[in-house]
Amino acid sequence: MTRFPIRRFLVVGLIAVVVGVNVAQADEPGPVAPGLRVRLTAPSVSGKRLVGTVVGLDEATLTLQRQGGKETLQLPRGAITTVETSWHRSRKGKGALIGALVGLGTAVALGFAIGDDCGPIQGDELFARLVDNLCVGKGEAAAVVGILTVPAGALLGLAVAPGEKWHPSSLERLSVRITPARGGAGLTVSLRF
Repeated sequence: MTRFPIRRFLVVGLIAVVVGVNVAQADEPGPVAPGLRVRLTAPSVSGKRLVGTVVGLDEATLTLQRQGGKETLQLPRGAITTVETSWHRSRKGKGALIGALVGLGTAVALGFAIGDDCGPIQGDELFARLVDNLCVGKGEAAAVVGILTVPAGALLGLAVAPGEKWHPSSLERLSVRITPARGGAGLTVSLRF
């Protein structure tokens, strides 16, 4: 029977708590590289955030292809105050489309469920003719219900779908940070290649 080395685990655990070892998470942001979609803040260049794709990066400048256009913008690295990388694009448009299609399907189903089979007007009686003229067919009922359900479905899909996720990143290859740890503070050193 093998003895469980409790002392070794206890000593390593105490050292980790006292020293404040902070293990880097797997989803810690990586360095900015060409091809990544980024959101930058550079107050001396623009008063609003700049969103686009990094097409070039050197020691002095970052070249950004702006969102929605073909123009590129060269930013001095010293002017950039914050950098965020996109982890996934917004799915709001797809959510609105799916919601509208669900609303359309609901309208068709309800239209066929509540619509009447309207036949030709029969009889010479005035009251019978008025009642038959007020008959709402399945297609007409689906169209009327669709006026409400398609926009409601699109709005619901838009509200539920996730937007773009941004995470802080760095232009630096070497970064040193003080991070909170259990029982004190820890020092995180990152070297990115």
